[in-house]
Amino acid sequence: MPTASKLTAALCFAVVGYLFAREAQLSLENGVPDGYFAASVLAGLWSGWVLCGKHAFSMSSGIGTGLTATIGTGLISLLFLSFLTMLNKAMRQWYGTPIDAVLDVFQLMLGFGYGFAPYNLLGILICGGIVGGGITGFIAGRLSN
Repeated sequence: MPTASKLTAALCFAVVGYLFAREAQLSLENGVPDGYFAASVLAGLWSGWVLCGKHAFSMSSGIGTGLTATIGTGLISLLFLSFLTMLNKAMRQWYGTPIDAVLDVFQLMLGFGYGFAPYNLLGILICGGIVGGGITGFIAGRLSN
């Protein structure tokens, strides 16, 4: 059922997903594929709605679930980036079998994960989780009574 806290969390973490994708484009040397911005925003919407908005009841629980939601946003964004990169490689016939393509998604996730290790990308996720979760917890605490 839609609630104010779920809507707030979805919007906050969609912004976090967009900022994360924007900074990833600047920090990765080859850039990111075209659909990555939309995928990252959708990952933020989903993780905000399901992971944070559903479980935020106060400011402190909002911050805790906000950090959980940013981990979800980061991992889902990383999976989308790896999957889109694998599709680009598959269209150029880099893989011998479909199993090679599926296994390469996980290798790409590890490789991009090291690329996402700079402090600016982790800072966006941590600060976005604290701020987005705090806002969600504030809204949930005010409107639940």
